Amino acid sequence: MESHMYIQVNDVSKKIKGVTVLNHMSFNIEKGTVTILKGPNGSGKTMILRTICGLVKPDQGSITVDQRKISFGKQLPVTMGVIIETPDFINTYTGFQNLKFLASINGAPDPEQIQHYLSQMGMTAYQHQKVTKYSLGMRQRLAIVQAFMENEEVVLLDEPTNALDTDGLVRLNSLIEVQRQKGTTIIIATHSHQEIQVPGQQVIHIENGMVKGALRDA
Repeated sequence: MESHMYIQVNDVSKKIKGVTVLNHMSFNIEKGTVTILKGPNGSGKTMILRTICGLVKPDQGSITVDQRKISFGKQLPVTMGVIIETPDFINTYTGFQNLKFLASINGAPDPEQIQHYLSQMGMTAYQHQKVTKYSLGMRQRLAIVQAFMENEEVVLLDEPTNALDTDGLVRLNSLIEVQRQKGTTIIIATHSHQEIQVPGQQVIHIENGMVKGALRDA
């Protein structure tokens, strides 16, 4: 598959209540790759994810996906699956009902596809339990399923390893690699990238709203 600069973050800056949270940030991402945004809490990782998916308007700079500009509050040029901050589900619904409801927002849900991703994350046995009974780790697994279940072109994951046990981490890494091989472009924000290990992943170090360096793992 021919690679090109699919996502381009160009000189993006943002201030919140007078505090600079993104400071002339620039980086490029190839299509069908995994990129880790690594940095401490408050470094700007979550904010740039929110900007990429159009939830936040930058004060300056631009973001393009597949050569089309991301515009705040407007329809995205490509489909995106997103986990940003704490997953929020309807507690009185089961895990499966939550996923079916969320999928229905974008059209007719595919129950078989939902079941497939539940199985990938080891959630088949718990899918008919109400979410109010889920542990934090189970909620996180459900959120990961939600991000991937519609085979989105781009998936943004903010601290996806939070509350996951060893089995959850293994399943997440496997799912990320499978989706990468399908051509999904995946961006992961984390304070510790050692828990995500995918061949060829790009690691971008972010600090104080700036890119401090980048490397590509073997």
